Amino acid sequence: MFSDQTLAKRIETAQAQNQMDYADSCHKLKCSTPAVAIVVGSGAALYAGAESPLTQSFGLGFEGGDTIESDVESQIETLEEFFFSRGSAAYIEVANLADMNLTLLLGKRGYTVLEYSHVLGFNLANLEHIPSPLQSYRLAASEIEAAADAVAAGFLEQNIGEGDIPPDFRELFVVSLHTTGSSGFAVKLEGEIAGAGGITILNNVAMLSGASTQPKFRNRGIQKALIMERLRFAHEAGCDIAVVTTQPGTVSQSNMQAMNFEILYARTKFTKTMP
Repeated sequence: MFSDQTLAKRIETAQAQNQMDYADSCHKLKCSTPAVAIVVGSGAALYAGAESPLTQSFGLGFEGGDTIESDVESQIETLEEFFFSRGSAAYIEVANLADMNLTLLLGKRGYTVLEYSHVLGFNLANLEHIPSPLQSYRLAASEIEAAADAVAAGFLEQNIGEGDIPPDFRELFVVSLHTTGSSGFAVKLEGEIAGAGGITILNNVAMLSGASTQPKFRNRGIQKALIMERLRFAHEAGCDIAVVTTQPGTVSQSNMQAMNFEILYARTKFTKTMP
């Protein structure tokens, strides 16, 4: 796949829309920490708690045409007011194919780099059936709570029942699986959910997210089974591309590339503390 600004905008727009949908889902489910989202320029920003990994913006810098510096600065000021007024630092995620004026202005306003990530894509036209000894299946609504336990436990490097899971961390996965266009998939072993992961389909872009496996069930091919089933589901839903985000140079990125995902572009997360 050739990654250009058009493709990046399509993916970033889907990610920004997912933030808006998360806030709506959080409101309907009466989250312990209410989520709020706003549209800013070509993107959106979500506040889901000052310490939440979801609190940030996506999709800025894709208006196209000749951008005016004052307009970009106004967008940044809107984001700062949105985050700071809620007691949070500002977190702005920028794709490296976005308008360079955005990155330059963030530097001028005292932002620092918090992390890098890669967005990888899979051309679903090239999807081939790969047999797996494990069967992954789509979660019923009644199983979402149990799947959230398994996913949260996996991210915390523990098995279900071995330690407490922070309610707000678990809630993150429950809400995500209830957002518009989202579905959950799981693998069961020994009578329990061994691993699970989510997928969100917006604008024919399939975004894979939130997958983990309980430690005691690892190294059995669960993640591969979850990825293949979600790709099959996306293909049957009419999507032409599936994407996932990883940290650069990690085992996760290596595993995705081994399954024929390609690096499309990079993102940089910028942050600025409250004044």
